[in-house]
Amino acid sequence: MAAGIDLHLWSLNQPERADYDDELFSRISSPGIYVDANREGSVGKLCYLKHLRHLKQTIRQVRPDILHAHYATSYGLLGALSGMKPLLISVWGSDVMSFPEKSPIHWFILKTVLSRAALVQASGEFLRKITEQFTDKVKVVNFGLENSFFSRNPVKVTGVVPEIVIGSIKSLESHYRIDVLIKAFAIVKKKSEVSRNLKLLIVGDGALKPDLHKLAAQERISDVVEFIGRQLYSSIANFHGRMDIHVCASERESFGVSILEAMALGIPVICSDIPAFDELVTDGVTGLRFRQGEPDNLAEKILSLINDVALKQSLLTNAAERAQNYKLDRCVTSQFEIYRSLLSKRV
Repeated sequence: MAAGIDLHLWSLNQPERADYDDELFSRISSPGIYVDANREGSVGKLCYLKHLRHLKQTIRQVRPDILHAHYATSYGLLGALSGMKPLLISVWGSDVMSFPEKSPIHWFILKTVLSRAALVQASGEFLRKITEQFTDKVKVVNFGLENSFFSRNPVKVTGVVPEIVIGSIKSLESHYRIDVLIKAFAIVKKKSEVSRNLKLLIVGDGALKPDLHKLAAQERISDVVEFIGRQLYSSIANFHGRMDIHVCASERESFGVSILEAMALGIPVICSDIPAFDELVTDGVTGLRFRQGEPDNLAEKILSLINDVALKQSLLTNAAERAQNYKLDRCVTSQFEIYRSLLSKRV
């Protein structure tokens, strides 16, 4: 119980006991199945429907005032079929971006599910615009960062550093385009006057890990590339802290959480020019943008940050100011206001 909110969590996955304290663990219900998040839109996901009965039983036991379902095409679908009202659905990306493109049936399922919701939440403006293709009941509640991301002292940029670390924190999957970053880094190594001081830090794991190792070898930079692997979220800020420049080369995203983390921590950002990043990164103001999929253009942007101390300081100052809008307490306040609004309509 906090701020008048009594939270009960229903999850398809069986939670790990070590991840929760006793009070919160006692408020979790689950049918105890394994959910493969990579099977978006597959027929296999229909097995979720057999657990609708368990959800309905939990609703009868808990008697919630609001059912808040996260991810429209799994929990949102179950929530819609449960008949519980008011239903609030949060969309998070592929549920409204790739799922409806699979077939007219997928499109119809999504539109039907969202029509059952009293309100639909999106984590940013880009996702709101995408979701408004299916419903006009969309409100933005931004993804919020804990205060620990804002606790560092203001960054002052100096002209000379012993080592320059360029980094990425993303899964090693195709749409994050880590290959573009590796190729760009190789170009920078050849052109930069400080090439001997350059390092590349790649945090994350995924299906493309062997291919990316091979690419680094082909580009003859294996000795200065460090593949860290997947890390607990509690340690992510520490890995950001090892970076002098954060790069996000994605070709498809819904918001850009790693970009926001870097901005809050005082790490200059370079990202691709996909629309999802427009909300956070204004080119030349809060970060630099490069033409998606073009290593040469990314290399130019990296070199400009390495060589222009004044530009780097300006970006950091503006980025830190913008990041303030995404503090967790602000986002929680917005979430509570939505809950109160839904409840007031029941009276």
